[in-house]
Amino acid sequence: MIRKGALEIVTVLVFLTVVVGVAMTYFAVPNKYHASVDADSYGATYTVSTNSAIEYTVLAYDNAKPVEKLHIYYDEDYAVYGITRTRYVETIDGTIAELRLRGLTNIEIVNADRLAEVVSEYKPGDAVLITVGVLPDTVYSAADGVITNSMIFDWVEEGGTLYWNGPAIGSKFAERDLIKDAPPTYQIDIFGAECINPSIYIQKATERTHDAAGRDLGTVLMLNDNNVMSCLNIDALRTAGSTVMSLGFELDGYSSAALLKKGDGMICVLNTLYDESMASISQIIASGITHDSTLIFKENGSLVRNTVTGDIGPWHSEPEGTIGVQIRMGEPNTVYARTFFI
Repeated sequence: MIRKGALEIVTVLVFLTVVVGVAMTYFAVPNKYHASVDADSYGATYTVSTNSAIEYTVLAYDNAKPVEKLHIYYDEDYAVYGITRTRYVETIDGTIAELRLRGLTNIEIVNADRLAEVVSEYKPGDAVLITVGVLPDTVYSAADGVITNSMIFDWVEEGGTLYWNGPAIGSKFAERDLIKDAPPTYQIDIFGAECINPSIYIQKATERTHDAAGRDLGTVLMLNDNNVMSCLNIDALRTAGSTVMSLGFELDGYSSAALLKKGDGMICVLNTLYDESMASISQIIASGITHDSTLIFKENGSLVRNTVTGDIGPWHSEPEGTIGVQIRMGEPNTVYARTFFI
């Protein structure tokens, strides 16, 4: 016969075992996420799995252009503009974290000289991200009212992709710790139109773009940044004959997120360095969407410690170019995302 005291001890031990087991289940075992895509000429099949409870979204869009290597400009010897150096570093760190969460890890931090090397010759899959509000004179400069070095924009025309998150693109350049103004004609020289919002104050747009393709993509990619300060005017660019897509919110023709075709390449412009901007620019970069992309598939669902599979397609119309499929988990805050190109 078990004595009363011993029985109490056994009861306590059993209880503690149960509590510890539950705690291990919910706290000690890390959440795991996985996604994959198998494709053929008719469509594709996706798989999503997790050991937690979460919502997921599957997107497919055409004319995608994957970023195989992202170069982020950072140089302590060169001036920054419109942002403190501390905030500049925080922005880069936060953006890298958002990109890694989305599976993009081939990232190189480049100084002014290395940036010049990168844009001296276009390599397919290369992209550049600028977050400091000013370009170094190694890739962009002017003298006597004329742009004398437009290497980075020439690189874009050859096929490069330039992502810009900050004050007016092309308006200034840095000679080491000195900031200098570009010529008054810089917008015409670079974009073919006066198209940059001159406001130096935060301006919040409330309506999403009227462009159906851009509205659909911006919504499903959860691009929620709506600041249009120093952003591009979609109407002015289109009047000048440019191909441009508005993904974000619009105010007086200015878009909070714009994708502009330039030659064989693309320029993406946002302007705000708050947390929502880091997520937005990372979504755009990791997704590989372009100014010609259109949404061709969307599906949402919920998972509770299991695996689901589903079909993407058959395509309702013949997709153009490379198809991007992004699988994202977590709503509204993304905890995992991967993009597959087929």
